[in-house]
Amino acid sequence: MTVPHLYPEADEFKEMPTVFATGFMVGLMEWTCMKVLESHHDEGRRVWFKVKAHDGIDPIGEGRHERIIVLWSKFVSRVNEKAKKARVSPIAPLEGTR
Repeated sequence: MTVPHLYPEADEFKEMPTVFATGFMVGLMEWTCMKVLESHHDEGRRVWFKVKAHDGIDPIGEGRHERIIVLWSKFVSRVNEKAKKARVSPIAPLEGTR
């Protein structure tokens, strides 16, 4: 999860030090927020999180993350409308989702 591995195809990243990449940190923050919400899904709710990360010595990042909870079927429908306009393959709905 270091900077040179964030986008292996980008030479600029390959030249950077092997420290934890901000892109991976943001992804972990978002994943944590998703896990917190797993059992609290109410349609249409907007939720904000204040997130902070540290490396055990110093703070390394903080911010605000917003999530909007929508029905999966509604999300798939909107994505597929855009896919049709962009002339790309649609996504399939996941089984067992609402």
